[in-house]
Amino acid sequence: MTDSTPKRPAVFIEKMMPVQVLNEQVNFEHGGNPFKGLHRWYSRKPLSFSRASVLASLLPADITMQEFEYLLGLVPGKEVKLYKTPPNSVQIKKVQDYCEKVWGTRTPTVLDAFAGGGSIPFEAARYGLNVLASDLNPVAVVTMKAAMEYPLKFGPDLQQDIDKWVKWVGDEAEKRLAEFFPSLPGETVQNYLWAHTVVCPSCESVVPLISCPVNHLRLSSDVNPPMKTS
Repeated sequence: MTDSTPKRPAVFIEKMMPVQVLNEQVNFEHGGNPFKGLHRWYSRKPLSFSRASVLASLLPADITMQEFEYLLGLVPGKEVKLYKTPPNSVQIKKVQDYCEKVWGTRTPTVLDAFAGGGSIPFEAARYGLNVLASDLNPVAVVTMKAAMEYPLKFGPDLQQDIDKWVKWVGDEAEKRLAEFFPSLPGETVQNYLWAHTVVCPSCESVVPLISCPVNHLRLSSDVNPPMKTS
């Protein structure tokens, strides 16, 4: 009995990976992932390693390390932070040329069945590749839709709609909640801290039940007042 499964060419990840260079990139990326403001996913993979994994799984094994690093977006002798640097049109074209040679299509489909925070789909999309991503956690699905699917689908107009509704929510929240967060004329409020309070039976001072030190604390006589640091 013969195996009828077509054999694929060897790919770069089976030969080598620039681990030291990628470790430096992960150090740059620590705490600065562009998804950070959208959602702090608890197991998000670094974008630089995700990009390298995608490309190394698609590109042929016979390309040089120099070519691979160039396609990643690295420049010899120059500090480049990959997570902040999308590939340029020349790099995208070369990657797609290689894909056509290896896989018979310029835009093969990258599948991530448990995509989580979306690092692998995000980097694949940066190179114009087809992406199928899924996850069991609905929060991950919504995050990926907001970060990748909707921007690609609606384009720059989406930013105008986001700005419009962010402003609307902010204005509505201020109208409804401003009375609960007072400030004196000329006072700059940095933070509000909410805490339960008790009244001292001897001096009748209002004491906040809070463990962290708060400087310059001004309390009202409410049962659960907002505490303000200024």
